[in-house]
Amino acid sequence: RVVIEQICRERGAPLVELSRDFHYAYQPGQIANGASAGCYLCRPGVQVSTRRHQWTSMELGLLGEHQAANAAVAVACVEQLRARGWHIPDRAVSWGLAHVSWPARLEIVARQPLVVLDCAHNVASAAALVETLRTSFPPRRRLLVFAASNDKDVAGMFRELAPHFSHAFLTRFTSNPRSVPPEQLADLLKRCGVLPCTTHATAREAMQAARAAAGQDSLICIAGSVYLAGELRPMLVGETAS
Repeated sequence: RVVIEQICRERGAPLVELSRDFHYAYQPGQIANGASAGCYLCRPGVQVSTRRHQWTSMELGLLGEHQAANAAVAVACVEQLRARGWHIPDRAVSWGLAHVSWPARLEIVARQPLVVLDCAHNVASAAALVETLRTSFPPRRRLLVFAASNDKDVAGMFRELAPHFSHAFLTRFTSNPRSVPPEQLADLLKRCGVLPCTTHATAREAMQAARAAAGQDSLICIAGSVYLAGELRPMLVGETAS
Protein backbone atom coordinates (compact mmCIF):
# COMPACT_ATOMS: atom_id res chain seq x y z
CA ARG A 1 0.00 0.00 0.00
CA VAL A 2 2.79 2.44 0.87
CA VAL A 3 4.39 1.86 -2.53
CA ILE A 4 1.08 2.37 -4.33
CA GLU A 5 0.43 5.63 -2.46
CA GLN A 6 3.93 6.86 -3.29
CA ILE A 7 3.52 6.08 -6.99
CA CYS A 8 0.14 7.85 -7.06
CA ARG A 9 1.72 10.97 -5.53
CA GLU A 10 4.60 10.89 -8.01
CA ARG A 11 2.26 10.52 -10.98
CA GLY A 12 -0.39 12.91 -9.71
CA ALA A 13 -2.97 10.12 -9.90
CA PRO A 14 -5.96 9.77 -7.57
CA LEU A 15 -6.06 6.71 -5.33
CA VAL A 16 -9.63 5.39 -5.21
CA GLU A 17 -10.19 2.62 -2.67
CA LEU A 18 -12.90 0.05 -2.11
CA SER A 19 -14.68 0.48 1.25
CA ARG A 20 -13.42 4.07 1.50
CA ASP A 21 -14.39 5.81 -1.74
CA PHE A 22 -16.91 3.29 -3.04
CA HIS A 23 -18.90 0.39 -1.60
CA TYR A 24 -20.92 -2.56 -2.85
CA ALA A 25 -23.75 -4.83 -1.72
CA TYR A 26 -23.96 -8.37 -3.09
CA GLN A 27 -27.07 -10.43 -3.77
CA PRO A 28 -26.04 -14.10 -4.15
CA GLY A 29 -27.35 -16.03 -7.11
CA GLN A 30 -29.43 -19.11 -6.33
CA ILE A 31 -29.13 -22.33 -8.32
CA ALA A 32 -32.21 -24.49 -8.79
CA ASN A 33 -32.41 -27.92 -7.20
CA GLY A 34 -33.74 -31.20 -8.55
CA ALA A 35 -34.45 -31.74 -12.24
CA SER A 36 -33.55 -28.19 -13.20
CA ALA A 37 -30.18 -28.28 -11.45
CA GLY A 38 -27.78 -25.88 -13.09
CA CYS A 39 -30.51 -23.33 -13.84
CA TYR A 40 -30.75 -20.10 -11.88
CA LEU A 41 -33.68 -19.37 -9.63
CA CYS A 42 -32.24 -15.86 -9.51
CA ARG A 43 -29.01 -14.52 -10.91
CA PRO A 44 -26.44 -12.80 -8.70
CA GLY A 45 -26.61 -9.04 -8.46
CA VAL A 46 -24.64 -6.09 -7.14
CA GLN A 47 -25.31 -2.52 -6.05
CA VAL A 48 -22.43 -0.05 -6.10
CA SER A 49 -22.33 3.27 -4.26
CA THR A 50 -19.75 5.90 -5.19
CA ARG A 51 -19.38 9.59 -4.44
CA ARG A 52 -20.82 10.37 -7.86
CA HIS A 53 -23.52 7.80 -8.48
CA GLN A 54 -25.72 5.04 -7.07
CA TRP A 55 -25.65 1.95 -9.28
CA THR A 56 -28.59 -0.24 -8.31
CA SER A 57 -29.80 -3.73 -9.17
CA MET A 58 -27.12 -4.71 -11.68
CA GLU A 59 -27.08 -8.36 -12.69
CA LEU A 60 -23.76 -10.23 -12.59
CA GLY A 61 -22.65 -12.88 -15.04
CA LEU A 62 -20.26 -14.42 -12.50
CA LEU A 63 -20.98 -16.16 -9.20
CA GLY A 64 -19.38 -15.18 -5.90
CA GLU A 65 -19.10 -12.13 -3.66
CA HIS A 66 -15.45 -11.79 -4.70
CA GLN A 67 -16.71 -11.18 -8.24
CA ALA A 68 -19.09 -8.53 -6.93
CA ALA A 69 -16.08 -6.77 -5.40
CA ASN A 70 -14.31 -7.00 -8.75
CA ALA A 71 -17.39 -5.57 -10.44
CA ALA A 72 -17.40 -2.64 -8.01
CA VAL A 73 -13.78 -1.89 -8.90
CA ALA A 74 -14.71 -1.98 -12.60
CA VAL A 75 -17.54 0.49 -11.98
CA ALA A 76 -15.16 2.80 -10.09
CA CYS A 77 -12.79 2.66 -13.08
CA VAL A 78 -15.65 3.61 -15.40
CA GLU A 79 -16.36 6.67 -13.28
CA GLN A 80 -12.71 7.74 -13.46
CA LEU A 81 -12.84 7.42 -17.25
CA ARG A 82 -16.06 9.43 -17.39
CA ALA A 83 -14.39 12.18 -15.36
CA ARG A 84 -11.77 12.35 -18.12
CA GLY A 85 -14.29 12.75 -20.91
CA TRP A 86 -15.09 9.18 -21.90
CA HIS A 87 -18.73 8.55 -22.84
CA ILE A 88 -19.78 5.26 -21.23
CA PRO A 89 -23.56 4.93 -20.76
CA ASP A 90 -25.02 3.30 -17.66
CA ARG A 91 -26.69 0.67 -19.83
CA ALA A 92 -23.31 -0.32 -21.30
CA VAL A 93 -21.92 -0.90 -17.82
CA SER A 94 -24.97 -2.94 -16.78
CA TRP A 95 -24.85 -4.99 -19.98
CA GLY A 96 -21.15 -5.69 -19.56
CA LEU A 97 -21.50 -6.91 -15.98
CA ALA A 98 -24.46 -9.12 -16.87
CA HIS A 99 -22.79 -10.72 -19.89
CA VAL A 100 -19.21 -11.14 -18.67
CA SER A 101 -17.96 -14.70 -19.12
CA TRP A 102 -14.88 -16.14 -17.40
CA PRO A 103 -14.35 -19.87 -17.97
CA ALA A 104 -13.49 -22.06 -14.98
CA ARG A 105 -14.54 -19.46 -12.42
CA LEU A 106 -17.37 -21.24 -10.61
CA GLU A 107 -18.53 -22.34 -14.04
CA ILE A 108 -21.42 -24.79 -14.26
CA VAL A 109 -20.27 -27.21 -16.95
CA ALA A 110 -22.67 -30.14 -16.52
CA ARG A 111 -25.97 -31.08 -14.93
CA GLN A 112 -27.34 -34.18 -13.21
CA PRO A 113 -25.05 -34.42 -11.46
CA LEU A 114 -24.17 -30.77 -11.23
CA VAL A 115 -20.49 -30.17 -12.05
CA VAL A 116 -18.85 -26.88 -11.04
CA LEU A 117 -15.43 -26.04 -12.46
CA ASP A 118 -13.20 -23.58 -10.62
CA CYS A 119 -9.53 -22.57 -10.82
CA ALA A 120 -9.10 -22.03 -7.07
CA HIS A 121 -5.37 -22.63 -6.52
CA ASN A 122 -4.58 -20.80 -3.27
CA VAL A 123 -6.06 -20.46 0.19
CA ALA A 124 -7.98 -17.24 -0.51
CA SER A 125 -9.62 -18.55 -3.68
CA ALA A 126 -10.44 -21.86 -1.98
CA ALA A 127 -12.22 -19.93 0.80
CA ALA A 128 -14.13 -17.89 -1.80
CA LEU A 129 -15.14 -21.10 -3.57
CA VAL A 130 -16.48 -22.66 -0.37
CA GLU A 131 -18.43 -19.52 0.52
CA THR A 132 -20.04 -19.34 -2.92
CA LEU A 133 -21.00 -23.01 -2.85
CA ARG A 134 -22.63 -22.33 0.53
CA THR A 135 -24.59 -19.25 -0.52
CA SER A 136 -25.55 -20.05 -4.12
CA PHE A 137 -26.07 -23.81 -4.31
CA PRO A 138 -28.71 -25.88 -2.51
CA PRO A 139 -27.47 -28.22 0.22
CA ARG A 140 -26.38 -31.48 -1.36
CA ARG A 141 -23.65 -34.10 -1.18
CA ARG A 142 -20.45 -32.54 -2.50
CA LEU A 143 -17.58 -34.40 -4.15
CA LEU A 144 -14.18 -32.82 -4.83
CA VAL A 145 -11.93 -33.55 -7.81
CA PHE A 146 -8.56 -32.02 -6.94
CA ALA A 147 -5.03 -31.60 -8.28
CA ALA A 148 -2.40 -28.97 -7.50
CA SER A 149 1.04 -27.66 -8.41
CA ASN A 150 3.94 -28.30 -6.05
CA ASP A 151 4.52 -24.58 -5.46
CA LYS A 152 1.07 -24.05 -3.91
CA ASP A 153 -0.09 -24.16 -0.30
CA VAL A 154 -1.90 -27.46 -0.73
CA ALA A 155 -2.33 -28.05 3.00
CA GLY A 156 -3.88 -24.61 3.38
CA MET A 157 -6.32 -25.30 0.56
CA PHE A 158 -7.27 -28.65 2.09
CA ARG A 159 -7.97 -26.98 5.44
CA GLU A 160 -10.46 -24.69 3.68
CA LEU A 161 -12.04 -27.34 1.45
CA ALA A 162 -12.09 -30.58 3.45
CA PRO A 163 -14.88 -29.74 5.94
CA HIS A 164 -17.31 -29.03 3.10
CA PHE A 165 -17.01 -32.20 0.99
CA SER A 166 -17.97 -35.85 1.41
CA HIS A 167 -15.15 -37.38 -0.64
CA ALA A 168 -12.06 -36.21 -2.55
CA PHE A 169 -10.87 -37.72 -5.83
CA LEU A 170 -7.19 -36.80 -5.94
CA THR A 171 -5.37 -36.76 -9.25
CA ARG A 172 -2.70 -35.04 -11.30
CA PHE A 173 -2.52 -33.05 -14.53
CA THR A 174 -0.22 -33.90 -17.41
CA SER A 175 0.18 -30.46 -18.97
CA ASN A 176 2.79 -29.30 -16.44
CA PRO A 177 5.54 -31.27 -14.65
CA ARG A 178 4.89 -29.50 -11.33
CA SER A 179 1.77 -31.55 -10.56
CA VAL A 180 1.83 -33.05 -7.05
CA PRO A 181 1.52 -36.87 -7.20
CA PRO A 182 -1.95 -38.03 -6.06
CA GLU A 183 -0.44 -40.19 -3.31
CA GLN A 184 1.33 -37.16 -1.87
CA LEU A 185 -1.94 -35.22 -1.99
CA ALA A 186 -3.58 -38.03 -0.04
CA ASP A 187 -0.90 -37.84 2.66
CA LEU A 188 -1.39 -34.08 2.97
CA LEU A 189 -5.16 -34.43 3.12
CA LYS A 190 -4.97 -37.00 5.91
CA ARG A 191 -3.01 -34.51 8.02
CA CYS A 192 -5.64 -31.82 7.48
CA GLY A 193 -8.84 -33.68 8.32
CA VAL A 194 -10.92 -36.80 8.00
CA LEU A 195 -12.20 -36.37 4.43
CA PRO A 196 -12.23 -39.79 2.70
CA CYS A 197 -10.23 -39.83 -0.51
CA THR A 198 -9.12 -41.98 -3.43
CA THR A 199 -6.22 -41.45 -5.83
CA HIS A 200 -6.42 -41.56 -9.61
CA ALA A 201 -3.66 -41.61 -12.22
CA THR A 202 -5.32 -39.13 -14.59
CA ALA A 203 -7.82 -36.30 -14.35
CA ARG A 204 -10.20 -38.13 -16.68
CA GLU A 205 -10.15 -41.20 -14.41
CA ALA A 206 -10.80 -39.04 -11.35
CA MET A 207 -13.75 -37.40 -13.07
CA GLN A 208 -15.17 -40.76 -14.12
CA ALA A 209 -14.87 -42.05 -10.56
CA ALA A 210 -16.58 -38.96 -9.16
CA ARG A 211 -19.48 -39.34 -11.57
CA ALA A 212 -19.83 -43.01 -10.72
CA ALA A 213 -20.05 -42.12 -7.03
CA ALA A 214 -22.43 -39.19 -7.50
CA GLY A 215 -26.18 -39.33 -7.24
CA GLN A 216 -28.51 -37.05 -9.17
CA ASP A 217 -28.61 -34.68 -6.21
CA SER A 218 -24.81 -34.56 -5.79
CA LEU A 219 -22.48 -31.72 -6.71
CA ILE A 220 -19.04 -32.41 -8.18
CA CYS A 221 -16.56 -29.56 -7.77
CA ILE A 222 -13.28 -29.48 -9.70
CA ALA A 223 -10.63 -27.27 -8.09
CA GLY A 224 -6.97 -26.86 -7.16
CA SER A 225 -5.30 -25.81 -10.39
CA VAL A 226 -5.71 -23.90 -13.62
CA TYR A 227 -3.97 -26.84 -15.31
CA LEU A 228 -6.56 -29.29 -13.98
CA ALA A 229 -9.37 -27.05 -15.19
CA GLY A 230 -7.66 -26.77 -18.56
CA GLU A 231 -7.50 -30.55 -18.96
CA LEU A 232 -11.07 -31.29 -17.91
CA ARG A 233 -12.99 -28.33 -19.32
CA PRO A 234 -12.77 -29.30 -23.04
CA MET A 235 -14.13 -32.75 -22.22
CA LEU A 236 -16.96 -31.44 -20.04
CA VAL A 237 -17.98 -28.53 -22.25
CA GLY A 238 -17.88 -30.81 -25.29
CA GLU A 239 -20.30 -33.19 -23.58
CA THR A 240 -22.63 -30.32 -22.72
CA ALA A 241 -22.59 -29.03 -26.29
CA SER A 242 -23.38 -32.45 -27.73
